Amino acid sequence: MAMQWRLDGEPTWYAPNAVGLWGIVAFALSVRLLIWVASTYAPEKVHGAEIGLLLFSVIVAVVHVLTCRRAARAN
Repeated sequence: MAMQWRLDGEPTWYAPNAVGLWGIVAFALSVRLLIWVASTYAPEKVHGAEIGLLLFSVIVAVVHVLTCRRAARAN
C-alpha cells in the first residue's frame, strides 16, 4: 500500500497492507489515550479537548478513507 506521494502523484514508499490499514487506527487510539491521561491527571493544562478530539477524529477518518481509496485504485 502506498503511504506517501510525491508532488507528481507517484508513490515514494510502500507499507504492508496491515500497517497501512491498521496503523492509523493505532495512532488515533494512542492520541486519544494521551488526551484522556492529560485530561484526567492534569485537567488545568487541557483546554478545549472536546473540539480538538472532534477535529482530530474527522481529519483521521478523512485521511484513512482517502488512503484506502487510493490503495484500492492502485491495485
